[in-house]
Amino acid sequence: MTDSGPSKGGSTEVWITGIGLATSLGEGLDAHWEALNRGRINVDEKGFAPYVVHPWTPVNLDAQIP
Repeated sequence: MTDSGPSKGGSTEVWITGIGLATSLGEGLDAHWEALNRGRINVDEKGFAPYVVHPWTPVNLDAQIP
């Protein structure tokens, strides 16, 4: 990434987007650590055979942006 110019003093508007950590293992850090410690994986070997798919966990999107 390149610098877009000299830094200006004062406040800058910042937008935080995204939902955090959400994968086929679960939603959130605790769910991921639990899955990794238990050696759990979440794969779909039949739905798109012969390809193995790691389906995204169900996520409560209403809780992401109040």
